[in-house]
Amino acid sequence: MQRGIRLSLRVGPEALSGIVDAVMPDKFCFWIWVDGGMGRRMIDSRDPSLVRAQTR
Repeated sequence: MQRGIRLSLRVGPEALSGIVDAVMPDKFCFWIWVDGGMGRRMIDSRDPSLVRAQTR
């Protein structure tokens, strides 16, 4: 996981996609800028049930 990667993920019933903005040093959470102007959101790395990263 690194800054700038585009992700699609599922957190509970929510499907989100966006760009990774920051990864905490302990790797337990990360921040994404959610697509569609929905702001910045912190994701606990243990919460998503599915994560898909887009490769370039």
